[in-house]
Amino acid sequence: MRKLTLFSVFVLLIGLVGGVYAAVSDDLNWEVGCDGFTNVGGGLILDRDNTGDGLETFIITGLDGTGKVIFGPLSEDFFTGSSLYLNDGITFEWTATPTANPLYVTVISPAGNGLPEQVVYSTSGRCSGLPDAEEVTDLTGAEIANPEVIIAGQPGYLIVNTFRLNMRSGDGAEYTVVGQVNGGTRLAVLGVNAERTWWYVQANNIRGWVRNDFVIVRGNLTNTPIVVADGVILPPRFFLYIGTDIYSRATTSSSVVCHIPGNREYVIVGRNANATWYGIEAECDGETVVAWIDAELGAVRNPGNQAIPILP
Repeated sequence: MRKLTLFSVFVLLIGLVGGVYAAVSDDLNWEVGCDGFTNVGGGLILDRDNTGDGLETFIITGLDGTGKVIFGPLSEDFFTGSSLYLNDGITFEWTATPTANPLYVTVISPAGNGLPEQVVYSTSGRCSGLPDAEEVTDLTGAEIANPEVIIAGQPGYLIVNTFRLNMRSGDGAEYTVVGQVNGGTRLAVLGVNAERTWWYVQANNIRGWVRNDFVIVRGNLTNTPIVVADGVILPPRFFLYIGTDIYSRATTSSSVVCHIPGNREYVIVGRNANATWYGIEAECDGETVVAWIDAELGAVRNPGNQAIPILP
């Protein structure tokens, strides 16, 4: 049986869920606050085999008001035809410190096995000690605005139909974020991918890709040119379940480099020959180091399916 990780605190009920053809929230209710999000009732019903293996994958992500990732993205697989319920009062702490309100948590069932991506549950909250987010900026700090001149010369444009939307370097969630745009922002359209599921857009001096599910089309974009994405893939990461020591070599008989906290992700830089240990980047005493961690202590997240090199 597969070991449960994040959702080991769920009660897993296996059974038929007749007539449901998409994952749904069964009155799931998470309260979002300064330290994380807490379950106050409900659960999830799974009947969407987006893996092709009789399993459904979920991805949970937390964002603050600036678009900074403060939880995850964390994915887990469970059997289709099952239901998942949390005990009331269970809290998941943020894995990074939020800097601005509002705070968001979203559960997504990603595309796969012929099924489109689906937002299963989304909620938000505030932390009384944080300011509200200022104007959205790109990663260099330049303000993102509407390119009105470009829009005026085009047969159509897009409107952001969510509170804040990531612009990515490529047409998929596996690509890096180049900026975020506020809800209601008008985006100039430069292209679309072949499946017409992602748009290549411009906001001020920033160009990037946005997902079709979170925008509204205005005008006629039928003849938008097909663009091939050439973005930067997110590196593979190791999600550590609980805090542990990391080592100078791929064995517990080597020296301890430091102790690192759990419930967060670390960038993977390599592995040993049989992938029982991973080399990760971590911060020890204020310095970034590369050290080794036992593979059984966490899970690999590699949405871009990048090759992980074998290190000596």
